[in-house]
Amino acid sequence: MSSGLAASARIALVHSPHAGSAGLADPEALLRAAGLSVVDAFPVTELDTRGPDELVARWKALGVAAVVAAGGDGSVGAVATLADLAGLPLGVLPLGTANDTARALLIPSDPLAAARLIANSLARGEEWLVDAGELAPSTHSAGGLFLHALTMGLNVEFAHLATDVAQRRRWGTFTYAASALESLSHYIPLPVTVEVEGLEGAEDDTAWTFTSQITLMAAVNLPVFGGRLGLRLPSVRDDDHLLDFLFFEAESVSTLQALAVAIEGFVTALARGGRATNAMQPSGLRWFRARSVSLTTPEIAGITLDGEVRGTTPATVRVAPRPARILAVRPTR
Repeated sequence: MSSGLAASARIALVHSPHAGSAGLADPEALLRAAGLSVVDAFPVTELDTRGPDELVARWKALGVAAVVAAGGDGSVGAVATLADLAGLPLGVLPLGTANDTARALLIPSDPLAAARLIANSLARGEEWLVDAGELAPSTHSAGGLFLHALTMGLNVEFAHLATDVAQRRRWGTFTYAASALESLSHYIPLPVTVEVEGLEGAEDDTAWTFTSQITLMAAVNLPVFGGRLGLRLPSVRDDDHLLDFLFFEAESVSTLQALAVAIEGFVTALARGGRATNAMQPSGLRWFRARSVSLTTPEIAGITLDGEVRGTTPATVRVAPRPARILAVRPTR
């Protein structure tokens, strides 16, 4: 990429000061080292105080060509919503702990290499159009996009703890393990009514409903999870306009053994390469693909988008109407 092309690329940067490896890298310096011009930069913690319409107008006035999210999966998911509203492509600097979104999109783990990928993609006009999931806007929630996964249940309790700054300072690299144990110690399974539309393999498009007691529910949009473990959901594609919905069911999760049984069922299903296509049959793991699911609970329950608590029930989870425009190179198939 020539210096002339680099100098013409004006970037807005939203960064997470508390991401897993944020203290080891200066995202603004990395982008400038890659030849990009950062004309607006602020921490992701200010998103709630900056109106999206105001930001979009500011970026248009500044001639911003792309928005870059520097941080973990939660920061990337939150900034994806802004990029979509602004009609701009999204660049990713993976500075989090798991970086599952970046791994799924083949973005280099080295931050400088990721910055150069953003610059090169802009110069060449390359974008990877990726399906996005969406928590639909409602009277009680602004909604928003997620790129990796939406969750409800035990993972929400975990997210509250794992993203707490005081918790991170106390436990450091053991934050995730400590948060998992603490959330498990007081979690009660959540009753939920689920209405499914656009079920894969159904003969018609008629909606159907089931009820469940869940420990964890996930709507998965990208196939990689587990951080450095590099686990994959083999059925997940980034361009099929479907989400993988997983419901871990249990009457109670009061011990580590009960949670281990639920996880074992999931891993077994992965190893066999199968999933539950007839979700009307009760099972410890319901796994199906669909366009949309509506979730209703007796009491308001929190929902995470890409690991950050950003919504509540009742909720509709669906494939977003537009794909996300990612500054990355799509592999040939």
